[in-house]
Amino acid sequence: MDFLIAQGEGKFGRFMRSLKERRDKKGFPDGSHMDDAQRAAFREHFGWTVPKAEEVWKGWVLEEYPVK
Repeated sequence: MDFLIAQGEGKFGRFMRSLKERRDKKGFPDGSHMDDAQRAAFREHFGWTVPKAEEVWKGWVLEEYPVK
């Protein structure tokens, strides 16, 4: 979470909102195909594929939490 929030510009909030506000045709909350929705949201809000997000996260962790 810290990593995603640290990306700034409200990206994390928009990412979460896009997942939480998904609705089906009847207007009910839609949790179907969440894996695809998450992949699409990463691309839309952060500009990353999931493998790229992991790569960026690893770099961030090493900067934020250096090995002692």
